[in-house]
Amino acid sequence: MTKLGLDYERLKKVNPRVIYCSISGYGQMGPLRDRAGHDMNYMALSGAMGYSGRKATGPTLMGIQIADIASGSNNAVIGILAAVVSRAATGEGQSIDISMTDGVMALNAMAGAAYLAGGEAPGREENWLNGGSLYDFYATKDGGYLSIGSLEPQFFRTLCEVIGRPDLIPGGVQPKAGDFERVREEIRAIVRTKTRAEWEAIFKEVDACVEPVLSLAEALEGELARGREMVVDVPLAAPDGSDVGRGDAGGGGGALGAGDGAFAAGVQGAGKASTIKESGARGTAGAAGGGGASGKAAGDPGAATGGIAAPRATVRQLANPVKFSRTPASYAFAGVKTGTHNREVLKALGYTEAQIAEFAATGLFD
Repeated sequence: MTKLGLDYERLKKVNPRVIYCSISGYGQMGPLRDRAGHDMNYMALSGAMGYSGRKATGPTLMGIQIADIASGSNNAVIGILAAVVSRAATGEGQSIDISMTDGVMALNAMAGAAYLAGGEAPGREENWLNGGSLYDFYATKDGGYLSIGSLEPQFFRTLCEVIGRPDLIPGGVQPKAGDFERVREEIRAIVRTKTRAEWEAIFKEVDACVEPVLSLAEALEGELARGREMVVDVPLAAPDGSDVGRGDAGGGGGALGAGDGAFAAGVQGAGKASTIKESGARGTAGAAGGGGASGKAAGDPGAATGGIAAPRATVRQLANPVKFSRTPASYAFAGVKTGTHNREVLKALGYTEAQIAEFAATGLFD
């Protein structure tokens, strides 16, 4: 951004209230500031992977982006909001430096604090949470898995009673070294006697911190996701992006622009019925978006149908996990094709139609 003249030091001269957030793998200062990396690299340098995984096979890959999202994106949001609060009190903005590696390093909350206070650095399968106790995943008869997280005494007692091994209760979730491997193998053998569904039905009746390991499809289609409204139908914008940002985009209100019905039908034909569908939108704008004029103007596709507009395509997406009591999240649109607004933006910046045509001819937008 410095090369473009858009670094913080220059921008704050124009507007001292600006809040400027930089997210990178290793931060804006330090020995690796210019080094490239990916999520697993940041995890590797954070220390977390040094005690995660198995002794026999080493660190394990994760199916999600912990450094990118759990530390990078989340810390950026937290930092920006904190800067907004500070600006409200001081009138001044500030620069925020987010390193994804820093964020993961800070997730070493328990092990890191213990080590820095004079303890030893943990190894794989050496503590309560990384395989050094009975807190673990266990294979079932049908190739599924159970997560057994019965750490506290009351939960471990329930676990032992349910699996028919009350004799294991005195040893606790972290049996002494001479007994640990034997006890773990005995529990593994017991879990392998039933299918995942059978164990799920058994443990559904008690609180022992035992849950099935679900596939992504099972999780997103399951009762927990439904009950928490974690999957939502999000409207798709018109192909030209003309309806992006309109008052009716907040979740179901508003007359659709001409051609939206055809667009919806086209998307429906191209996508899976289970993920993209059509939904009627009413002719009063802003029902969920917070206001707007009635959609009964000439040419309104809902005018001749009692206020019901042409069907609008939607796509299923993950919802916001933060649930607000007064201001619930709304889902305006799922996005548009890359380049949809190129012409509009360039014209706003002062480029002529001829210049834009030249850009397109030279492949600038490819």
